[in-house]
Amino acid sequence: MHASAFELLVGVSRALDLVKPQLAGHHLGVAWIADALSHTLSLPQTVRQQIFVAAMLHDVGTIPLKVSADDLLFERKTWLHARAGWALLSHCASLAPIASLVLFHHTPWSKLRDCDEALFPANIIHLADRMELLLRSENLPPSTLERRFAGGSGKLFRLSYVEALHAAFFSENRELHLPSAQEMESALRVRYAHMILDQDKLNSFCFLFSLLTDFLSPFTATHTAGVAHTACILHRRHQMRTTGRVDPEENHKVFIAGLLHDIGKLGVPCALLEKPGALDHDEFTQIKRHAELSLQLLDNIPGFEDIRLWGALHHERLNGKGYPLGLAGDQLSLPSRVMAVADIFTALTEDRPYRKGMPLAQAFDILQTMKDNDHVDGNILATLQEDADRINKVRIAAQRCARRRFDELYRMCSAPAESDIRGMLRNSPRKDGLFQA
Repeated sequence: MHASAFELLVGVSRALDLVKPQLAGHHLGVAWIADALSHTLSLPQTVRQQIFVAAMLHDVGTIPLKVSADDLLFERKTWLHARAGWALLSHCASLAPIASLVLFHHTPWSKLRDCDEALFPANIIHLADRMELLLRSENLPPSTLERRFAGGSGKLFRLSYVEALHAAFFSENRELHLPSAQEMESALRVRYAHMILDQDKLNSFCFLFSLLTDFLSPFTATHTAGVAHTACILHRRHQMRTTGRVDPEENHKVFIAGLLHDIGKLGVPCALLEKPGALDHDEFTQIKRHAELSLQLLDNIPGFEDIRLWGALHHERLNGKGYPLGLAGDQLSLPSRVMAVADIFTALTEDRPYRKGMPLAQAFDILQTMKDNDHVDGNILATLQEDADRINKVRIAAQRCARRRFDELYRMCSAPAESDIRGMLRNSPRKDGLFQA
């Protein structure tokens, strides 16, 4: 299976827009400006590509990172989003080469110039970030903008990069504004639509999506891993039980759909995700939006048509009373039915901060009632019951691994600041990356 890296990056940027709606389109705008600078500077294609990807992901670390409902790390250390972005990307093998550019995208040139030359493009992203925010928030004449950036030459920004900004945007005395999101997407697509991910790199990229979802709250910190691995093994077992063979490509798509199934929760307030008690009608209506948002975020990605539906439809019910589309019976594909059972099984059996997971017998009592009410597929439930111990061991192992990863990333983000930068870089993978030549 292959997929478009460009379209997935657009999907990530839209997901980040949900977290900070006031900055909707910010990543796309920074990428567009940074790309104009890198072309004006005639940088090598591989470097331009890395700058583009890093710009599209530069604020990925703004996802709230908590160890409890009361402890929001970024409220304690406001500079942490660059470090958190570095930590997240470093854990995604194919994205690790651009992690350092994200780490240093707010570092002034006066500090960056003594580092490895490979880090210098981070200053292009810094410059593009400032430019985008100024164009977005202040209606300043070009001459005023130009003087602001000229005043930062040699201190905040590298002189040659400021000169490139002048050539790209200020050489003609014209009114400056950002193009529409559609125009910027179209321009960037022409240059980067050729970036295609093979199966291994696609897994790594989608792993980033799952981290973004999980890091919204400690209440959800291991849920995605549990659903993805449960759905994958349940689908495989069910195909063997019913047909005697497994479709490996479909099985891989099921795993990816599990990683992405809750991406729409980025648009749900954390307070609702962390509410331990029952939701009222208005709160439940807000929560339900996550399925529709998942459909929207994964729309128009070539090759993701099945993955988008299988993941986002995990709250549909066979009787047509689910959401977001109210589909019923044969309108729901087998993988969508598998995903629904995997999601419910994981939610019932996993530990949450406010309660322990249910024993298998109790979880199956609930699932049996849901089957009797025509909520879930009885044949898939039978497959789960036949191999419950083994499937549950897979879920437990996946969620323990996810918990260790969550704890490690939290430690990386809350550790000391500037003094350990060189050590961080030594430990950051830089080979065999998604966008490295």
